[in-house]
Amino acid sequence: MEEPELEPELSLATSVLPQLVGGLQAPGAADRAEALGQLAQIVDTSFGEDALVLGEYLRMSGGIDALVALLEDEEPMLHQTALLLIGNLASDAVDPNSVLTKGVLKEVGCFELLLPHLFSEDWLTLVYALGAVQNTCTDLEYVEIMQEMGVVMRLQELAGAGDAQLERFAKGCLANMRETILAAAATQQWRQRNAHAAATVIEAAARRMLALLATNAKRVDRVKALPPQESPEEKTIRELKEEVAELRKEKTIATKFLDSVAQGLSPEEAQQQARRAYPPPHQCPLAHADAHALTHTRSLTPTLTLALP
Repeated sequence: MEEPELEPELSLATSVLPQLVGGLQAPGAADRAEALGQLAQIVDTSFGEDALVLGEYLRMSGGIDALVALLEDEEPMLHQTALLLIGNLASDAVDPNSVLTKGVLKEVGCFELLLPHLFSEDWLTLVYALGAVQNTCTDLEYVEIMQEMGVVMRLQELAGAGDAQLERFAKGCLANMRETILAAAATQQWRQRNAHAAATVIEAAARRMLALLATNAKRVDRVKALPPQESPEEKTIRELKEEVAELRKEKTIATKFLDSVAQGLSPEEAQQQARRAYPPPHQCPLAHADAHALTHTRSLTPTLTLALP
């Protein structure tokens, strides 16, 4: 008999967190304060996989949005606890995926709501606000906002206030701002170098293409200016045609010679008549060396020796 499957244990996300997220939006301040206190305790005691599950659920369920809304609550205990939770949830030490939480915080305009608390006269509010700003100010847009709102001077003031804890957090904010500015400058320089390198490559390629086109144009012009060149195949065909023509001519001369002899002419007269009918091609006067060379060539007109009866 098969045993019935047991219901899986309820996880943190499906048992406790839904009620707490709902409590953050409760109409009563006491209910909101109780939900905030319990959520703060859970965040403080969550590590590893539990912290990942916690951060993911708060992002997906609207818990982050509810915490941001509490930053404007007039009750000190409520906005102080919200500052604490936002600072922790935006820290990699609490949630390795805190970059995703920072993305949600940016979407709902959280950073601008943190800055007014830096001018609070309440020490605890200052500490939690400094912690939240330190963990979220690693964005060049936030740095520009802080410069526009005079927050940099306030941080410098708190860094020299003589309070060790306020000084530590204020200097941490200034250090993160400085690193963000330097990182942005380095990124801009890298992009400029890459853009310059890319432009240099494009210019070099364009120069090579122009040079290639100019060279090809001059080569084509030179080829057009040269006399027609005979290919090896064309030369062979021409020589064969010339040889065939010479053979035909020799055959015609021999036939003419025989016809003349048959008509009663002497061999000498027949040969002269054949030569008159088919004279050799016109030749220019030859130099001594050319005439000597022709003695070694074959005569185009054959000499026939006939035995007469």
